[in-house]
Formats: sequence, C-alpha cells, structure tokens
Amino acid sequence: MRAKAMLFALALLSAAAWPEDASPAGEPGPEGDSAPAATAAATPAAQAHRTTPKATDVNELTIEALLAGAQEGHVEAQRRLAERYCDGDGVPQDYAKAVEWYRRAADQDDAASMDELGLIYQQGRGVKQSHPQAAGWFRKAAELGDANAQNNLGWCYRNGWGVRQDDLTAMELFLKAQAQGHAGAMNNIGWSFREGFGVKQNHQKALFWFKKAAAAGDARAMANVGSMYRFGWSVKQDYAEALSWYRKSAELGLPSAQFNIGRFYEQGWGVEKDLAEAERWYAKAAKAGDTEAAEALEKLKASWNDGK
Repeated sequence: MRAKAMLFALALLSAAAWPEDASPAGEPGPEGDSAPAATAAATPAAQAHRTTPKATDVNELTIEALLAGAQEGHVEAQRRLAERYCDGDGVPQDYAKAVEWYRRAADQDDAASMDELGLIYQQGRGVKQSHPQAAGWFRKAAELGDANAQNNLGWCYRNGWGVRQDDLTAMELFLKAQAQGHAGAMNNIGWSFREGFGVKQNHQKALFWFKKAAAAGDARAMANVGSMYRFGWSVKQDYAEALSWYRKSAELGLPSAQFNIGRFYEQGWGVEKDLAEAERWYAKAAKAGDTEAAEALEKLKASWNDGK
C-alpha cells in the first residue's frame, strides 16, 4: 500500500505539467554527473516561537545584540548567533559554541537549527562525525515540515547514512520537500529517475524534473540538464545546448560544470577547440576543489610540455 500511495502521488505531480512534445529516450552515454550531496540550509521553513529583537535585519545586529537576544531566549537570535560562530563572522570560528546555540534554538522547536545540527554531525564540523545523529536531527526537523531537512533526510535514506538504505523512503521525502518549492529536492527526484532509484528509470521524467529544478535556480540541475543534452538522454544530442546549460551552472559557481566546460573546449565539442580556454576552466574548477579538473589540468599542461 505504501509503495502504491507514493507512486500515485508521484504520478500526480509528474502529470501536472508534463511536456507534450518530449522526445523519445536516447542511448545512455559513457558517463554522467555525480549526484548532489546534502547542502547547507537556505531560508528556514519553521517559524520562531519568539519575536526577534527589533532591527531592520537580524543579520545586521552586532554580536553583542545577538548575544543579548539569544540569552533572553529569542530563537532567531540564537540561530543567527550560531551561524556567526560557524562562519567565523565577527567572532572567532567556534563550532562548539555554534552547536550550543543551535541546540538551545532546537530545544524551542526551531526546525532550521535542527537541520543545521544535522549538517554539522553529518560533516563532522567541530564534533565527531555521526550519521545516526545527523539523521536524527534531520528527522526531527522534517517532522516539523522543514523542506531542507526533508531533502537532507531523503539523501540519508538514498545513501544509507545513519539509517537503513531505502530508495522508496528517499523519494517520499524528496516529494514532500519539492512540494514546498525546494529546488534541490526537485533535482534529486530527477536524478532518481535518471538512475532508476526508487522508481523505474525514465530519462524523459528525469529531464522534466531537472528543468523544473533549474528554473528554480538549482545549479546542479542546470548541469544535469546539460548532461542530458550532452549524451542525448530523452533529447537529440546537442553539444551546443549542453554547453549553454553548463555555462549557466558554472556562473553559479558549480565546479563540476566548470570542469565540463573545460572538457568541451579541450575536445572541441559544440565549440571551437581552444586549449587555452580549456586550461582556464580547468584551473577555475580545480581552485574550487574539483579533483577531476585538477587532474585534467595537469595532463593538459604535461601534453603542452611534451609538445615543446
């Protein structure tokens, strides 16, 4: 019954705005972009129980004002103070203090703080990494309706992090998050359709969800749309169109998209071959931490030296 209910809900969501002129599925290519990891929380979905100390913008409050408000029990002040300690913004970076203030806010049922605690334990920032604790915090926030936490808990189920691996539960959580407009969850639904996780593999539906997430501003989704055109998955293969989507994603700072642009310039796919431009994009992606780009950059430089 659970599986039928989830699939029925998915069918309703997919049919709501299904493109009538979608192309038949193409042959899969040799590779695809890696799946997105859980990302930091964006705008919190939960409402604080107490009012924030008066200010034009709580982010503009001084550390002293935030501390005073946090000590008085203002939930948003507690969360913002924790964020400052996490980022080292106006104070020395201190994850222990960040956890302390996130916990105080979480004790007042602040879902955004619960989600942040989940991310801290998932990544092991200032605490011992613990996927079970991370999943536990995500679950608490998700039960309060927080879309970020629903998406993050879904990713825990997708990977078996702190919970038993369950693609069906992952998809249910992605669906709940996307219903609140969460672009990352839309992208994860598309990725699930592309790979056949929790649903029957369907590249046409994958493209639909990737484009929906891209329209909502998700950089990974833009890159995934690019890959669909690159490999001709449910559309006619089109390197120029793929490159345009990678550029949109790269402009938002996604390293893997920057790396792919470098490959296109190195190989001359959909653009005139330009090794100098390839080097520039590889270097940009490598600087952002993309290991594939770093390797490609070294190989490109080595080939230039060998040709001298």
